[in-house]
Amino acid sequence: MLMLWFLTLLAMATPLHAQVDCRFSRVAEAPQTLSVEGATEVIQIVKLVEQPDSPVVVTAVDLRGVTLNASPSQYTMDGTIVVEVMNISDLPISRVEIGRAAGWRDGFSSARWSFATTLGPGSRDVFTLSGRSGGGTAQPGELTVLLGIDAAFFEKCRYQPSVTAASLMRAQQRP
Repeated sequence: MLMLWFLTLLAMATPLHAQVDCRFSRVAEAPQTLSVEGATEVIQIVKLVEQPDSPVVVTAVDLRGVTLNASPSQYTMDGTIVVEVMNISDLPISRVEIGRAAGWRDGFSSARWSFATTLGPGSRDVFTLSGRSGGGTAQPGELTVLLGIDAAFFEKCRYQPSVTAASLMRAQQRP
């Protein structure tokens, strides 16, 4: 029984991206330019997380469907974000998870969207993230929104990049 408990702890401590079945090669380069569209006040606060170890990259972000309200009492972000992704690995991907983290001076919130797809090597797909987020005492100019790939699913494993939107925002929140 003790051995089973130890093996379970060991399995939980093993990073998902270290699984043998998650071995892949990057066969395409990430595009050098990222297309971003939307209102200037929204574009200025949305940042893409650099993820050099990810098999999937974001190639375009459309923020035209997003409204942002920041006030001394709280912020709200409503609407839809359209994200185009590209598989730059040598393996087909069956599911993509996209993460969003919004941070302000005294905290942050995060969300994840999961999409089933058939994303062959070098191919692209477009996903729509919708919903509302809010909270915190965000003054105009104090809000940052991070977008990135949370996970990519190959046939036999889930690969999580070493840096995600939520992990980067959490690290930035530490004093």
